Amino acid sequence: MRVVDLLVLFLGLSLLISCSPQKQADSRPNILLIVADDLGYSDLGCYGGNIRTPNIDQLAKHGIRFSQFHTGPTCAVTRAMLLSGQNNHVAGMGIQDGLLTNSPMIGKPGYESNLSDRIIPVSQLLQESGYFTYTTGKWHLGKREEDSPQQKGFDRSFNLLQGGSNHFNKIGIEPDDTLSLFREDGQIVDYPEGKYSTQFYTDKLIDYIQEGKVKDPGKPFFAFAAYTSPHWPLQVPEDYLDRYEGDFDIGYDSLRVLRFESLKESGLIPPNASLPPRLASITPWNELTPEEKKIESRKMELYAAMVDNLDYHIGRIIHFLKAEGLYDNTLIVFMSDNGAAGNDFYNETWSRDFIRKHYNNDYENMGKENSFVSYGPQWAQAGAAPFNRFKGYTTEGGIVSPIVIKPHKPTTTGLVK
Repeated sequence: MRVVDLLVLFLGLSLLISCSPQKQADSRPNILLIVADDLGYSDLGCYGGNIRTPNIDQLAKHGIRFSQFHTGPTCAVTRAMLLSGQNNHVAGMGIQDGLLTNSPMIGKPGYESNLSDRIIPVSQLLQESGYFTYTTGKWHLGKREEDSPQQKGFDRSFNLLQGGSNHFNKIGIEPDDTLSLFREDGQIVDYPEGKYSTQFYTDKLIDYIQEGKVKDPGKPFFAFAAYTSPHWPLQVPEDYLDRYEGDFDIGYDSLRVLRFESLKESGLIPPNASLPPRLASITPWNELTPEEKKIESRKMELYAAMVDNLDYHIGRIIHFLKAEGLYDNTLIVFMSDNGAAGNDFYNETWSRDFIRKHYNNDYENMGKENSFVSYGPQWAQAGAAPFNRFKGYTTEGGIVSPIVIKPHKPTTTGLVK
């Protein structure tokens, strides 16, 4: 299954009943599209992972998991295909914004770095067919007003315009992007200082859906929850900081093998599958010093806590839909935009000076709002098990992602496709 195939699913459902003459009520299903940011293939409990994700696992129990769902290798590329149903060049995102520095391709057809006028976004098509349309979270498809979600078919929106941000404020995370930009309903706005991103985006989305239900109870909605979790920097609320203390002391090499075996047991990969060798650039776990192991384990603890927190807030949306009588007529799609992220920005030359000036990565401070932790290729390769490499590469580790689809008329047994 490819990311562009999802648009066919959405539009097929929206048109299913819309052609019926003189219908008494609009019974077309609601659509909730949830996109995690840089989630690894084997992170979820229902994909063989040891991170606690009961709400997503429950969706899988009553829905479908796909073992070969293909995305783009980076965030914006996937999002462009997802919203357009076209390949990323037709959609205007031949390569992600910021990766074309000084290239003669900048601005050329296929490389506009925003949704092009060659496509009609699914949000606009659904809006025109009678859906409420909402989005919160990461946009990453253009910063200009004419590129905003409001101009692309969304009735209500609150979005980060760049590819990432501090999860508690608008402090930038890159040397050439020192402040994060946000739009609400087309207008540039401030981010509420101190609010954790996953909680805030969830609050907003629930408010939008509730508002629409009051305004027109019979009108279906399309809600795009574009979370920035678990994208770096790895930051979590205070009560999540120590949730996974000690859980990853086994190290990235052993975790990768455990995930691989669990995937085979679950039927997501063949029993005769083989695990690619560790990348030569990764130091074997047993060659690290005790202090290095301590720091490395902490990185993965924080990453797991972010995923755990994401699952909790997805559970809040599910609970809300059930309480409002909307759940049984809502198609829910949960996916990751690409493979796990193998960046190590704290030590990379281009970003090191900026990050160390503005953030504090002392061990005791890791995971807090003024820290900047990314877990690097060693843990990303474990998260990408059973595949080779990770985000940014067109190997399967970069472009095969988890996806769970809960139909609007749920099955009783989880299926694997």
